[in-house]
Amino acid sequence: MKKSSVWAVFYPIFVYYLISACVFFSLNILIGEAQEIYMLKQLISSGATIPCLIAFWKQDNEAERVVYGKQKRSLKQYMMQAALTCMAVGAFGIAVNNFIAMTPLVHVSAGFQTANENFFGGDVLLQILASCVVVPVAEELLFRGIVLKRGAMLASEGMGIFCSAVLFGIIHMNLVQFIYAALLGALLAVIVTKTRRVSLAVLGHATANLIAILRASSGILDFSYQPTVAGIGFSVGMLVLGVGAMMVLVRYSKEFAME
Repeated sequence: MKKSSVWAVFYPIFVYYLISACVFFSLNILIGEAQEIYMLKQLISSGATIPCLIAFWKQDNEAERVVYGKQKRSLKQYMMQAALTCMAVGAFGIAVNNFIAMTPLVHVSAGFQTANENFFGGDVLLQILASCVVVPVAEELLFRGIVLKRGAMLASEGMGIFCSAVLFGIIHMNLVQFIYAALLGALLAVIVTKTRRVSLAVLGHATANLIAILRASSGILDFSYQPTVAGIGFSVGMLVLGVGAMMVLVRYSKEFAME
């Protein structure tokens, strides 16, 4: 792959972080650095990147239409895909989260502890608005709407999935979230590759984040973080459910595309 092609995959990430970092830094000066308003600043800085990301995404969509043609639209088919996506990503996210929590990584990663405190700091409604609406839209436009598709068009689908997943993990900047985000990112990338719908990745991402917020705020399913028979059994069950729903989604989407 030529250097210019590699740059085409990476430079939207630099643009995204340049905009978000500048806005976040400005907000630090204007409203301070209190943990309680971290998610407010995250919401605003992520939201500021969306117009630029939409411009990149629309440009790439035109090129995709030339290759694949116009996609069929059916509300019934989309609702089925959406339900399977929520089930697959939600269950898979729970399982991966649980298995990571059973390891020593969560206790030795200072970066994860800080990120966790910021993520779950402040008002729950603000957490939901930022983490389940604005951030999923921005990050999925970037990683599954742009990086994935550019990697696939310039190299292969496998390379696109790999790049979008690994880069999505790296930007979280700690080992625990790298593992979780990379695995979840790979699943989301496969969903977009098989369905050609970035909106499903947004929905899946939002579902995983919503479940994390509800678990943290309510304490529900805390038993499943423990390496006990109940915890491991539940986590394995969630993994099987997630993979099973994903397989059904892929098969369903393939049959729909052939109609």
